[in-house]
Amino acid sequence: MSAGGIRANIVPGVPQTVHSGALDVINGTPYLNPAAFTSPPGSPVNGFALSYGNSPDFLSTVRGPWQMNGGENFGIVKRTRITERYNLEFRADMFDVFNRQRLGDPDTSLGDGLPNFVNGVNTGGTFSLITGPQDGPRVIQFAMRLTF
Repeated sequence: MSAGGIRANIVPGVPQTVHSGALDVINGTPYLNPAAFTSPPGSPVNGFALSYGNSPDFLSTVRGPWQMNGGENFGIVKRTRITERYNLEFRADMFDVFNRQRLGDPDTSLGDGLPNFVNGVNTGGTFSLITGPQDGPRVIQFAMRLTF
């Protein structure tokens, strides 16, 4: 929870996470509760922080979204003997075959600014939001090999 060595102040008694739903790559998926964190007070002259903030480097009570270990991978191979000397092999490999969406980690930099949702559209920063998936979509590859 730091921006250039400056950490956020934790607001006591406020839950640090909010319920996250499906991934919203346009506006971001809320994960951390912005009301649970405040920026340290700044200097009225130049805006520099006057304190480092009271949050630790790592919040021991907060974890990123639950992640299943890897995706389901599947492969199939068909070997066909053409003659005694020639063999043809066809192969299909699928990675994350069920195309399960896994959320990435939230933005923890206060320097990105707090989100501000107006009519369902985020007009502010990305702090506390998940803005992308952990990994890419399903990948399918085909291969054919002739051995002689």
